[in-house]
Amino acid sequence: MDFLLRIKHAWDAGGTFIYPIHIIAVLSIAITLERFYFLYIKSSMNVRSFLDQLAPSIARKDLQSATQFCDSINAPAARLAKTLVVRSISKGSREDIEAMIEAGLTRESHPIERRTSYLSMLANIATLLGLLGTISGLIASFAAAAKIDPSQKAELLATGISEAMNCTAYGLVVAIFSLLAYALLQGKTQSLIDELKEVAFETRSMLPYDKADKAA
Repeated sequence: MDFLLRIKHAWDAGGTFIYPIHIIAVLSIAITLERFYFLYIKSSMNVRSFLDQLAPSIARKDLQSATQFCDSINAPAARLAKTLVVRSISKGSREDIEAMIEAGLTRESHPIERRTSYLSMLANIATLLGLLGTISGLIASFAAAAKIDPSQKAELLATGISEAMNCTAYGLVVAIFSLLAYALLQGKTQSLIDELKEVAFETRSMLPYDKADKAA
């Protein structure tokens, strides 16, 4: 209870700039939760297990079974593998498959990379708003202190400095959270991109046309 009261006091003392910082905090939390769900839950899969289970169907040239297996896993890498298998079924050439890999990587990478970079920008904005709130609070307090009775100056300066410090602290807390979330999500993003490339090139090496080309 005391902790909540301290938070309320800090909020009340934070001044005008506490509100835009709070908007930044809400945006950062929303983006973090959405990206966490998309990257860690919706887009993740065991790549090694997937390729090990896909390989036998392709080796038997049972490409219909391979596409059905890809459909059973709702992840970007599985969708990319299915695209390559379907192209192989339609007798695509080596050049067709290579072009499909490039197009597929671009198409599946875009949703993975989306919005994560906003967290870094929001962290910078939160820091700058905190500093702006600090400067605004100090300017207001010193300007007012020059016009009032000396006996009230200490109280007025304390109020202005409290506003400045609370605004700065909140801005830094939001910025730290945003940067930590950005680092975590960016690492996962890069990991998923690497998995996409691994699945694309290993699936290509399994497809029947590769063996035919080598024999030729």
